[in-house]
Amino acid sequence: MSGATITKVPVSQIASLLADRALDVAKHLLPNGKQDGVEWVAGNIHGDDGNSLKVRISGNKAGVWCDFANPRDSGDLLELWAAVCGSKADAIKEAKEYLGIRDGEVISLPIKKPEQRTPAFASEVLRPLNEEFNARLHKRLMESPSAIKYLRGRGLSVETIQRFKLGLSTPYTPKDGVTQENALVFPMTGRRNGEFFKKYGYYNIPGVTQNPVDKNGWMKGSPQCYYADAVYSQRYMFVCEGIKDVWRHR
Repeated sequence: MSGATITKVPVSQIASLLADRALDVAKHLLPNGKQDGVEWVAGNIHGDDGNSLKVRISGNKAGVWCDFANPRDSGDLLELWAAVCGSKADAIKEAKEYLGIRDGEVISLPIKKPEQRTPAFASEVLRPLNEEFNARLHKRLMESPSAIKYLRGRGLSVETIQRFKLGLSTPYTPKDGVTQENALVFPMTGRRNGEFFKKYGYYNIPGVTQNPVDKNGWMKGSPQCYYADAVYSQRYMFVCEGIKDVWRHR
């Protein structure tokens, strides 16, 4: 790790420096909160009782926060600072003071090397879907009025929910000890005949999903293309950026 000598710290670097001290910053901004595994939790940006606001305090997402009762309230720690104090300008000033940064002072900032990631290969072997397990996930979803209301609000019909075998995830506790539950879960599909595979993607349902890995969506293992139908013998292909768009436009 080498260093860069500068006299003016960019806003993005301030946010990065705050993320390096995520737990201390979270305690400073939300002193009435509490630690829950890899997150610092509070009721909202005012520090009220509750746990809908979560700040990741370790790992590669350290410094990322979201109030899942109001998902538009989210971002990095500098944005959290601005939300708490009510002014971005004041947040920058206070954060620099907190970090011991003075304007005009020559400082050396660490430059983090990009994380080395193993390339994902399209040759990943996908196993056939376990229909019985998927049926249990689908039943959990259909028995959740809040989840169904969210999906209907996104333009999905019950027929579409059934067609793509959507479900609601069961409780899962990874190594960090934070149990994840009730994420929208969907099996991946193939391009040959629209078969479903035992590889799932996940979406966060605001107010329903507990401890989501990401505020939007995530997937374990190698990324995969998702197909609404078989693609052979077709003249045209409609490409969507997000899987939820595939469901809406199918």
